[in-house]
Amino acid sequence: MVDNGRGRQAGSASAGSGRGLVGMEERARLVGGTLRAGSSPDGGFEVAARLPVGGVS
Repeated sequence: MVDNGRGRQAGSASAGSGRGLVGMEERARLVGGTLRAGSSPDGGFEVAARLPVGGVS
């Protein structure tokens, strides 16, 4: 997911509906994945997750 830094657009998902980045990182780790979040080189914000294929053992 990439945010261009222009702020919320009409019709976008509401803020405050979960545990945010911490919750996303916890969920990724639960299945053996990783999550990276931070400033995008082009401005804005970027979130990238790597998740294993095949399921949890």
